[in-house]
Order: sequence, then C-alpha cells, then structure tokens
Amino acid sequence: MEHSADPSHSTRPDARVHIARAQDLLRARDRVGARREADIALGLPLGDLVARNVLGSVLYELDDLDAAQRLFQGVLAENPRYGDALNNLGNILAREGKPRPAREFYERALAEAPANPDYLANLGGVHQALGDVAGALDCFERALVIDPAHADARWNRAIARLLSGDLAGGFADYEARWQLPEFAARSFAAPRWNGENPRGCTILIHSEQGYGDTIQMVRFARIIENRGGRVVLETRAPLAPLMRGVAGVGQVIVHGDALPPFDFHVPIMSLPAACGVKTLGDIPAEPYLRAPDGGSIALPSHKGGERRVGLVWAGRPTHKNDRNRSLAPAHLSPLGAIPGVLLFSLQVGARTEDLAQIPDIVDLAPQLTDFAATARAIAELDLVICVDTAVAHLAGAMGKPCWLLLPFAPDWRWLLGRDDSPWYPSLRLFRQPRIGDWGDVVGRIARDLSAGGKPATI
Repeated sequence: MEHSADPSHSTRPDARVHIARAQDLLRARDRVGARREADIALGLPLGDLVARNVLGSVLYELDDLDAAQRLFQGVLAENPRYGDALNNLGNILAREGKPRPAREFYERALAEAPANPDYLANLGGVHQALGDVAGALDCFERALVIDPAHADARWNRAIARLLSGDLAGGFADYEARWQLPEFAARSFAAPRWNGENPRGCTILIHSEQGYGDTIQMVRFARIIENRGGRVVLETRAPLAPLMRGVAGVGQVIVHGDALPPFDFHVPIMSLPAACGVKTLGDIPAEPYLRAPDGGSIALPSHKGGERRVGLVWAGRPTHKNDRNRSLAPAHLSPLGAIPGVLLFSLQVGARTEDLAQIPDIVDLAPQLTDFAATARAIAELDLVICVDTAVAHLAGAMGKPCWLLLPFAPDWRWLLGRDDSPWYPSLRLFRQPRIGDWGDVVGRIARDLSAGGKPATI
C-alpha cells in the first residue's frame, strides 16, 4: 500500500489534510479517529489520483475493502498503468482469497516498476498462496537484493523458509517481525537472551502472538532448565493455569502483573533460534503438557466401545488468515452420521452459534472456561478433529491423537507434502488438494473415521 499524502499538491487541499490525519491516526492505532477522517475526505472532491490512491490505502487498512476497491478502480480508469493502484487492487484480491487474479495485478504493477520491492514481496505472497514456494522465495530474494532492509520481504522469506523446512534460515529471518507495524517489541532493563549459557540465571519468557504459539514454543523451557537456568513465563490469563504444569517452567505470571527479578528475557517465538534449533530433527517432540489436576469435565455416559471425538471448526475471527483456515460447521455434518462415533464440540466463542449444523453433537463450551478446562476435556476424548487453532497445539502437546484440517496454503509450522508433524507426533494432517476444497478433506476424514484407520495421504 502507498502510505504518504502531501497536501501541497492538490487543488483542494482539505481532502488531503484529512487523509494525512487519517494516516497519522492509523499509525497511532486510533482506528475510530482514522475512520472519521477518512469519511470526511470521502465527502470532498478527490480529483488527484495520488490522493484517491492513498485514501484507498487508508480504507484498506480500515478493512473497508469495497470502498478501497472503488477508489483504486477509479484511479485505473484514468491511468491504467498506475503501479500503486494495480498493486493495491492485488492486495485486496489476495486478502479476499483470490490469489490468481491478485497475481495478475502484481505482475502488471511490476511491468511498470520492475525494481519495486513492495510489488515483488506481494507477488511472492501470492506465489506462496498458490503452492509455489520456490517462486515465492525467488520474489523475496529479488526484493531483498533491491532493498536489503525490506522488512516485509524478509518476514515473508521467513515464512517460506520455515514452510520448506529451513528452520535455521527461517527463524533467523523471523526476527524481522519487530520491524513490522503489527508487532511491538517490548523493552526490559535486562538483556535479551540469545542462547548464552543460562546456568544460574532466571530467564523471562514472554508470550506473543496467539495462544497456539505459546503452547507450541513453551516446550523449550525444559531445555533452559536442563542447561541450569530457571524459567519465568509471562502469559495471558486463559493460559496461565495450564502453563503452571509445563516441565521446565518454574513460575507463571499473568500478563500485566508485577514481574519478579530476572537476568534475561526472550520473546517466546524467538526460543527455537536461541535454543539452537536448525533442523527438523532438533525439535523436542515428546508430549510436554497434561490436563491439570483439580477439576473435571462432565461428559454424558456412553455404552462403551464408542469413540469420543472432539470438533473445532473455526479459529479466532480476527486472525488474518481466518477466511482460509476456518470452515462452516455444516461441512462437518457428515461426521455426525458415522456409527459408533460420539461428537463433542470444543468450539468456544461466537462460532458456537452455528452448532446446530452438526447433528447430535454435545456442546462442551459452557465448561471450557480456560485452556486448563479444555485440556481436561481433551483428556477424556479419543480423538480431536480440528482446524488450525490453539486446540490443535494443545492436543499435540498432550500427545492426544488429533486430525488437523489444513487449507491448501498452510501455516509454516505444518510444512509441505506430509501427513505428519515433527512438532507433534500425535497429529495427522489432512490437506486441501485445491484452494477452498473442504469437501475433499472432510470426505477423507469421514472415510477414515468410519474405518477406524489412519488418514489417507493425497
């Protein structure tokens, strides 16, 4: 997106003043104020193509894709070779899950400016969404030759490298996240831990990103403890009771509470690099979580011999890839007709409203008050079937059999072309053969669940 507006170049500067104010408010994370200024600008004449394109960029950041698209299309109607508008329309299509038409717009933008690293980084993103990771890496490398400090290109290269199994290069590039606006690095008086000998030291590990990321990476606390260090984990309240039982974690602090003294700190997603993980074989993969004592989940009695299967069909709605990784529960309705299978919903939040789309499923949501309660529920089940959410990480960390439904372009941690996971040996992966094809995935799951066997590969 283009992110600068100079009010001195417009015949009607008032609109550009409001656009610039909207940009400033977005940088200050005041979305309400930014929307107000953008609406004022929309009510003023916008004869300047630059102003229209920049206002479209603001509306894109505010998730008003329809209004943004109209502005970009208006710019291109007057100047079909306007590179930034072509690129921005590509961004909209990519966000809408339409990588092929997005690629066409990025290629048109690059035809106008072949050395633009932004366009190259975006084109690499859609190559990756289309399953062409080699093509994606080529684009990111070309962008970084042009601009070695290009944060988006390095971040995207991190994801492509990790997806390809290059953990050494991927986790090194992963540090580029701190240069992106959506990530905020924290400052502490104590230095950052980068793998130095921790013997006799207290290391503060602080959570970042999603719940699943914390569950996945807390496994490395045991390595620090084995090397003679003591771990204090700072995390969010829903995870805290569960994390208190993790081997290697000496103390758990809820985010916002006072921290005890510590010698070093490390963001949790930086642990693999700090602990020396370079290959898939370096990943400590044995189960490291269990359901905490002191509570229970009430499940209906059953005849015996039946399999208890937990379902999760959707993740956090605000996740930027939620459109691809979540599905409507109606897709899973065939599982409710399989003889000898009892279905239990592990879904929480607003997505439980569509529970009725799956016949004869038991809703456990009222009992799932935090992740410790969810772990207790998982412990009572025979199998978990879910999309890419924190529940998959939880089941895997507990060593519980879990069948994971993956979109065509998966998250980096699930790698490519395999139906198992070096992160979680108890997981089996069902991948979409084509973009958006959940029907094929659920069909294979239903067949394997009916047969009581392992999932077929594609």
